[in-house]
Amino acid sequence: MVETPHQLLNAIEARNRFPRKENHLVVVLLDEYPVRAYEPLINAGDWTRVHYLESKTDPQKGLRKWLKRHPSARIQGYYMMYDLSVLRKNLDEIGRSLKRVDDIFIGNYSVDYMRHFSNITGHDTLYLLDDGTSTIFINKNRKEALPEGAKASVINTITGLKTGQSETVTFFTTYDLDLKQGDSVIKNDYRYLRGLAASATRTDEIYFLGQTLIIEGLSRERYMEYLRKVLKYFGDEKIVYVPHKLEPLDKVEYIRDQMGLTVKRFPVPIEYQLTMGGTVPKMLTSFCCSALENCRIIFGPDLPIKSFYLDPEHCPHLPGFVRDIYCYFESKSSPQFEVVRL
Repeated sequence: MVETPHQLLNAIEARNRFPRKENHLVVVLLDEYPVRAYEPLINAGDWTRVHYLESKTDPQKGLRKWLKRHPSARIQGYYMMYDLSVLRKNLDEIGRSLKRVDDIFIGNYSVDYMRHFSNITGHDTLYLLDDGTSTIFINKNRKEALPEGAKASVINTITGLKTGQSETVTFFTTYDLDLKQGDSVIKNDYRYLRGLAASATRTDEIYFLGQTLIIEGLSRERYMEYLRKVLKYFGDEKIVYVPHKLEPLDKVEYIRDQMGLTVKRFPVPIEYQLTMGGTVPKMLTSFCCSALENCRIIFGPDLPIKSFYLDPEHCPHLPGFVRDIYCYFESKSSPQFEVVRL
């Protein structure tokens, strides 16, 4: 079960790592990731069935249309709960149709309706896929056994979502994790994508992977300040900016027009693009993007990677989380994988 192309990338890796006679894919469609965002990644022959579910209803008229567009945040919250109720019913229907399965692979276990699906569908093993650096956050929450917030508890009760944490899970992850008792890890070494990457040719470009960093609280002004330091670090090198799917258009246009960077957009996660696209840059860079760690595993010594350090205090919403990411990156440092402090 996935809700982003990056989660699907890891689901594809899992499907190849754990072959089964039947493989069902459940895709929850978010506003920013419609069906077309998944089409380049989905080979229909790989899946017994692909189930697409809308995360939101589409009110055309009457009371539902009025509620969805109501200026009151409270009224919109009621409609959000209605959307969740509809999604829960659709997930329940899929769960009933599957009856019992061998394994369930969940794209992001911190999402309530994903936990619900794993709770209502009988299974032998529950695997948690990587969703960027969220895996570090999910594992930390499981170790600390943080209780569900009061507001979330009320919403889940009203919508019928069963969101309890499983006693044990298996992380299918690239990360080295200090687990809570009972949990386990199977390392995702991207062996499927590594096999595809062998024939790629190198260019003279350096890719810089953009990030939103909204959740972390990094201001746009700080982001641009750090990016200018990166450009100064590389001097006359040819830098190509690869925006994150959710980066605002005006921000990307500023980087292109005012900072003079070439901008390239890809329809698939960068890990898939570099392995399937036929060409690879001479270096891959970013701030604390999870793709750096994934590409370290996929390409090994063949692709130099640099992570440019952000002061965690400049990310006031989640400074500890940002600090943990850089600590992890630094634990993997090598001549080809480096955290750079500007």
